[in-house]
Amino acid sequence: MKGKSCTIVSAVDRDEVYVGSNLDAPNPDVKMWFIPSDSKQYGRVCFGFDYRIAENGMNEHGLFIDCNTVPETGWRPDPDKPDWEDWDGWYESGVPDGILSKCRTVDEALRVFESYNLHTLRTIKFFVADAEGQSAVLEWSKGELNVIRRPDEAYYQISTNFITSDYKQDEIPCYRYRIAENIFISQTAGPSVPLIRKILSITAMEINSPTQVSVIYELIRQRFYVHFYHNFEEVVEFNLGEELEKGSAKYELFRVFKHTPFAYDVYKKGSTL
Repeated sequence: MKGKSCTIVSAVDRDEVYVGSNLDAPNPDVKMWFIPSDSKQYGRVCFGFDYRIAENGMNEHGLFIDCNTVPETGWRPDPDKPDWEDWDGWYESGVPDGILSKCRTVDEALRVFESYNLHTLRTIKFFVADAEGQSAVLEWSKGELNVIRRPDEAYYQISTNFITSDYKQDEIPCYRYRIAENIFISQTAGPSVPLIRKILSITAMEINSPTQVSVIYELIRQRFYVHFYHNFEEVVEFNLGEELEKGSAKYELFRVFKHTPFAYDVYKKGSTL
């Protein structure tokens, strides 16, 4: 999985659904923005590299979506399906934003994915999770859309940068996936924010595609915890409902934190100091 990045995990217990996301990319200008609800869309928080295209986020119903880059999948359109852009939820703001604006649950999101031709499945797979404890990976493999739901016997699900359907469990080629899985298997105290933070910290990327932002979501409580540029010593906590009540807002993420990591300054300037 050389040159690929982004780690997404979810974990469920009786009282909460946790999701963790490492957004890894060569672009250091990561943004965060809030979109309140109206008669046509649900309120949500999004993360991305400009305010037009969302990479991931959570909405007011506790639905989360994120994506991983993957090798070319061979995706082809289904002549019997309309294009994604014909969907009423298409805002030209990225697939994650469209799903968050119109869907409340994983099942609702899956119905949308299964009803339209989505060309980004050529090199992207999606991960969705909701406050009811459901989660699923959506990916194109062997000529069709595959939906891989969290097994009932497992309390966690992991998504990194390979097509899950193409491998047996003991053949998984991604080291970050195996690290996350081993942590989930070996822990005994149950899922928690610290557990998800540990996984994101250990799987954070450096060099070609650094981890620009790490976010831990509590889908039931509608809270999320943001770490900037793999600095897990500083966290900024948000309550989605409280932020949406304030109205629309946009943030350059580095301005949200008291301290800017030295490594971020070096990377953004493209030179050593």
